Amino acid sequence: MASPIDIAVHDGQGSILVSWSIADSIVVYENRVFIKEFGQENFEVKSVAHKNTFQYLDLNCTPGTRYFYKVEVVDVNGKV
Repeated sequence: MASPIDIAVHDGQGSILVSWSIADSIVVYENRVFIKEFGQENFEVKSVAHKNTFQYLDLNCTPGTRYFYKVEVVDVNGKV
């Protein structure tokens, strides 16, 4: 069963900031951010950040393009 992640997305001029928070009881090993554009079939890994990084700034976004993000948090036991 997936643990809840609170995600916030903020758009800027040519960029999108994705930030998230999780329960304090989870000891994070790494965070993975995936992205796909509208019309693409599969997500691709955009970033892998270790431990206490809970945001990702996507630069050079194309105006008018719809992006979808997926965030996975992996704990120290390898549980996603």
